Amino acid sequence: MTPQPKIQVPLTTADRLLEGVALLLLLGSWMYAFVMYPKLPETIAIHFDGQGNPDGYGGKIFFWGETLAGTALYALLTFLGRHPEWFNYPVAITSSNAPRLYHWALQMMRSLKVVLVGIFAAIQWQTVQVALRPDFSGTSYVIGGILVALFGTIFYYLIQLFKQS
Repeated sequence: MTPQPKIQVPLTTADRLLEGVALLLLLGSWMYAFVMYPKLPETIAIHFDGQGNPDGYGGKIFFWGETLAGTALYALLTFLGRHPEWFNYPVAITSSNAPRLYHWALQMMRSLKVVLVGIFAAIQWQTVQVALRPDFSGTSYVIGGILVALFGTIFYYLIQLFKQS
């Protein structure tokens, strides 16, 4: 197997926007965590079932898990975004199609970064709502939104990659 070409893909306005939104979501998540942590009860919901009902509880220290997971994914996707030649593509990469396919693959990674950091921010928000308002009933909407955002992003960019090949 021949190695895929290593080229620099210039950032577009959309790329910069996606990077900015991901960073703002991450920073907002950390600020929200620092503001809300002292307000949480000692025991909080730390796991939710498929309908969004709490089915696992733990100490409020677990609240930091969402923020840390979002940060880890942000860092990992940022690192991987520097190496599109490492990605697995649905078509053979050549020097002629590499710029186009790398662009779409990197934009997918940036979009997934926004979605994944957003997912952990939404879970963080949901955890606070359930902890502070036991009658909160919006958890199923959070789960539905997560699924639509994640799979919608993946399918959209996979279709784009096939169209561009």
